Amino acid sequence: MQSMTGFGFATGELKDYNVEVYIKGLNSKNLDINVRLSVPNVLLEFSIRELVKEFIKRGQVQVSLNLIRKDDAIPEFESIEKSVKLAKQLVQSLGLSVSDDSILELAFKLHGPREQVIGDELIEPIRDIVKTALGDFIKSRQNEGRVLTKDIIQRLFTIKDILNEVNSLKDELYEQQKTKLLERMAELKIEDSNLKAGELLILISRMDIEEEITRLFSHIEQSLSLLNSQESARKLEFLIQEMHREINTMTTKMPALSNYAVEVKTQLERIRQQLANLE
Repeated sequence: MQSMTGFGFATGELKDYNVEVYIKGLNSKNLDINVRLSVPNVLLEFSIRELVKEFIKRGQVQVSLNLIRKDDAIPEFESIEKSVKLAKQLVQSLGLSVSDDSILELAFKLHGPREQVIGDELIEPIRDIVKTALGDFIKSRQNEGRVLTKDIIQRLFTIKDILNEVNSLKDELYEQQKTKLLERMAELKIEDSNLKAGELLILISRMDIEEEITRLFSHIEQSLSLLNSQESARKLEFLIQEMHREINTMTTKMPALSNYAVEVKTQLERIRQQLANLE
């Protein structure tokens, strides 16, 4: 499984541009794609969105694409010097008399960045660079996902150990309650064997947590199986909710197990928090 958080980066070189692509991932219940281009182009933005959808199913994905004209790599001083000469020619042609400061101010205005346009023929090459950044981004998500998955697996095995301990204690707890019930009946001088048997059956039904333990073990195995597959973390979230419900039912039937239940719930809550980071 992949984490929803991660970072990707790639650079490329085109005929007139150097290209930089940054991709950042954050947690989100759904897929939310935000594309920011230094040079606006509706077709390119749409293409990048569709490309992200091919690889990412869940999370907030921020794509920043920066295009730098190679022409702009001219040293700043040389570029400004050319603008000053152009400004002087313009003043002279108009027959104006202005100060050097005014000429310099005009030069800076002429030196302003040129309007940039991305031709449709550049969309596919830029898309390839974005795809490289996506590969780096996915690798980052996978690395973090492995760390989170390992932590969740360890917590599931911790829950399994707690349940094994509960399983070994439940008969002893039942016998304790049975003894208390019989002692109480003796105090009340109840000799009717049928009544005693009936009360014991009620006690057994009230304290029977076999089904809850069986389902909990089953949910753990299903969770471990899902963690080793490419299934969505949402299925795991559902199983964690079911496990929480089974623990509540078990504690209601056997209040003496409340300390164990608290330990299990603590692990389940931490698993739930980790799942919020997985795709």
